[in-house]
Amino acid sequence: MTETTEKSVCGNLTTLPAPGASPQEPAQIFSGPGIMEKLHLRQPELFEEGPLRYEISGMTGEGGTAKVFRAVDNNCDREIAIKCLKPSLEGNLEPDDAKSFLAEARITASLEHPNIVPVYDLDMDPQGTIYLAMRNIDGHPLKNYINNKIAGKDDPYVKNLDDVLRVFLKVCDALSFAHSKGRAHQDVKPENIMVGHFGEVFLIDWGASSCAPGGALSVTPTYMSPEQARLSDPSPAHDIYSLGVMLFYLLFLRPPTKVSDPKEIWEKRALGIIDPPTEEELENVPRPLASIVLKALDPDPEQRYQSVEEFAADIKNYQAGLPVSAYPDSFPAFLSRWYRRNRHGVMLGLLVAIFLLLFGSTFYSLKIKEIAKWGQPVFVDSFTGGVPFEKNWLPLAGEWKLDKGWILTDKGSSFLLFYKQGLAGNSAIEFDAQVRPGAPECDLSVVWCPGQKLSADPKQYYFLQAGANENTYSRILHQDATLAYDDFTIQRGKTYRIRAELDGNTLRLLVNGSEICHYESLFPLSEGHIGLYGFFPGKAFTNVRIYAKGVAEKVPVTAVGDNLFQRKFYREALWEYQKVAISHPETELAEEAIYKQGLCWMQLQTPNNAFALWKQLEDSSRYRPLVETHKLARDFELNRHAQVLASFSKLYKEGDAQVRQQMVSLWNEFIVELFKKTTLRKPFEQYVSLFTGLFPENRGAHYMAAKCFWWLGRNEDIAIFCPKMKIWNVGVLMEEGRFQEILSRYPDTVSSNIYALMALDQYDQLPQKYPDIEDARLYWLLHAGRFPDVLSEFPKDKRAAARVLLYRGDYQKVLDLYPDEKDLCALALLYLDKAQVLQQKYPLPDYILPSQTLMALDSYIAGKPAEAWKVFAEARDAQREFIYQPEWFDLALEPILRSFSGDKAAIQEVFPKLMETQRNRHRQRLWYLAAFVLEKISGEDFLAQPLRDGVQARYQLALGIKAEYNGQAAKALSAYQSYIATPPWRRDEMEPVIDRFVRWRISTLQQKR
Repeated sequence: MTETTEKSVCGNLTTLPAPGASPQEPAQIFSGPGIMEKLHLRQPELFEEGPLRYEISGMTGEGGTAKVFRAVDNNCDREIAIKCLKPSLEGNLEPDDAKSFLAEARITASLEHPNIVPVYDLDMDPQGTIYLAMRNIDGHPLKNYINNKIAGKDDPYVKNLDDVLRVFLKVCDALSFAHSKGRAHQDVKPENIMVGHFGEVFLIDWGASSCAPGGALSVTPTYMSPEQARLSDPSPAHDIYSLGVMLFYLLFLRPPTKVSDPKEIWEKRALGIIDPPTEEELENVPRPLASIVLKALDPDPEQRYQSVEEFAADIKNYQAGLPVSAYPDSFPAFLSRWYRRNRHGVMLGLLVAIFLLLFGSTFYSLKIKEIAKWGQPVFVDSFTGGVPFEKNWLPLAGEWKLDKGWILTDKGSSFLLFYKQGLAGNSAIEFDAQVRPGAPECDLSVVWCPGQKLSADPKQYYFLQAGANENTYSRILHQDATLAYDDFTIQRGKTYRIRAELDGNTLRLLVNGSEICHYESLFPLSEGHIGLYGFFPGKAFTNVRIYAKGVAEKVPVTAVGDNLFQRKFYREALWEYQKVAISHPETELAEEAIYKQGLCWMQLQTPNNAFALWKQLEDSSRYRPLVETHKLARDFELNRHAQVLASFSKLYKEGDAQVRQQMVSLWNEFIVELFKKTTLRKPFEQYVSLFTGLFPENRGAHYMAAKCFWWLGRNEDIAIFCPKMKIWNVGVLMEEGRFQEILSRYPDTVSSNIYALMALDQYDQLPQKYPDIEDARLYWLLHAGRFPDVLSEFPKDKRAAARVLLYRGDYQKVLDLYPDEKDLCALALLYLDKAQVLQQKYPLPDYILPSQTLMALDSYIAGKPAEAWKVFAEARDAQREFIYQPEWFDLALEPILRSFSGDKAAIQEVFPKLMETQRNRHRQRLWYLAAFVLEKISGEDFLAQPLRDGVQARYQLALGIKAEYNGQAAKALSAYQSYIATPPWRRDEMEPVIDRFVRWRISTLQQKR
């Protein structure tokens, strides 16, 4: 070991003359012993003296706070790089610099990826210098490529556009990995990309990634995003923008923002202003690639690529000759790209043509049929091979599990599993499915979410259901509207081959090769996400195949417009269709193009343009009915109901079978919208009359018709017109108190059986009979008052948590924590005696009448009986004018209050009428109350009523009312106190009006004692 050493600026580095080193730049080595020296000191007789750990050959770079040296790690006999933190001028470490240096080192060390420099060591020497040992890169920064290109020189490592994109995609890989670990780089630029002699690519300098949110900005202004310029918190969106700046620089050899004043770049950066490429610049860069860059540079983060993977996918699509999301093809480019992808098929087609010339037309017709098929799947999954299903699938609802080559619905009620990759254009999914033994028979179904982004809102989805509504029928459903219907049901233990196709504007559901549901939308379907849908545990799926329908060998002239329309480039599609219409006047092709131009105008929110254009189709037998359908939809949207009703009837009667089916689907959509727009009875009565008068036999309309009948109080019509609608007929039986009949007639209808058992107060049977159904256990726990168990077992169930708060009396917390649970918030407001707030904030049909009843009760309590009678009268008028369903006690309260005012005849007059009209309503609660108060039945009869759930509490309520009516104040007080002493979860249902009434009577009677 040499004795002539000299301390360097790094403290832990000693200087020695190196071979070829000048006196101004001496070689440097680490002052600590290497492994051989340590062995020599331990066993000198066996090991010779060894060199120091690190031998420095020179400095390769220097920044504001650190220096980088090339070195040899003598322990491992390899070249490395050493980066050491520079001390301050006083020779001390700056605390902030030291923290940043350590943070950068640890971040880099934690990101183990082929395109991120590996870290070998992080330490501090006895003299206090912090150093970082890492891989040495034999190459140069990517910025050298830009400098070389500008100077007209060749770069040794990056020679052409393919090399640029290769390097860029490796940087994307590094960033994608970092983002998955919760790290954003924050300073992506060519200077921080090292390109090696053998094709290595490394993203270096992770110092900015260690900046805390709201901390000092440490990035290069040229590459920063608008959000960074506005000092927003770190985000992957910043890196996506910086990637766009870097790719712009690599392609156009200039930054996207041209400025001479450094202050100006900050202003432009904050606003997201760039200087787009000129036409001259675009001559040297492919348009799709330029469009990709400009999408990444959008000032709005929501309009950029939403992930680095998405950005990289567009680059890869460009390289493969596939379409890119940022750039709509022109027709020639579309055909050129299609040929490149299908040239083998074209050559085969030519060979077939030659063969046909020789062997005739029989083989030709068979070949045409083959070409028309969907082709090979683009994705196959048999759920085997040990690959986690989450790699390709995204579970959005319920818990799924793998089971010997199947994927099963496991825990929950509703189950959604989406294929992660979005699909553009015509798509299909096919799979084997079965209901496992012991599981409820229902839904082996498909779900489709339209749009580029996967929404978490089920209202956006299309459901193609085999065995819908607990295996009552099959259907295609969207926003509660049944678009297509079939009587097909599934059988437990049997395996089915389910297929769903989204082809143009057509949705199809097939089972075992036979089409059971078919729906044609007014608008073509665009890109979206496809997935599996099941209900209740025990639904099994396997052998999933996903298809993307390719371009036909003979492309129609509307194909380009159709492609643009599906990708939502409506204005560009408009011009393509216009060219077709002009080129083929007075032909069926022109009619199609004109109709599709109108669709573009509709999607561009300019319907007047569409209808003006469609006047040319008044004599078209094919498109006139479609145009009339659009007019109906438009008139409905503008609330022109009289015009809709007249036109609907005429169009339905004149239409063929296809038009009529489309009209039924449209009627379903109208009813869905009616429930959103109004609670007036008259529109519902009018639209239901279309059903009863035009298509009462069309079962595709029965679900919404039954819903209308229910809200109109026409329960008998549900059985007459919609006998197959199990869910609504069960609802009628529940309303009539025929719970045992539900159990006997519908033993396989799980939800209905659960509610029937609850009504019979047989809660203990729920977890025993339905051990795999989470709702069954939830209701059992709630009824038992085991709220800690509810919250621990169902931590994600917001409704369960809100119900616990209601039961505990924490009403304000329900409003604060769960504002989206509107019905439960409505109950909370009623309990808080805020009926007027309820009517303003949550005008729900279920709670309009209870809120009016509560306001009437408050007026009476305040000593304003006249005002109370007025509110009751308004509520009765509302029942005639609106589709409100009053609560059972709402109908009994007014005569009770009138009896308190001395009108003893009120109960004698009203209660018999209630017994007559309400015998089969409200689960018979009201009938038993009226009969008991009028002494038509005994207490034993009351307690034996069909609705066993909460019967003891209702008995105490009835006993109190009857006692007061008979002048027995003490007995009434005792009964009311017994009612309040009953926990809310044991009172059948939460009844804020009854709660308010009983507490008031207790207070009043106590004051009279």
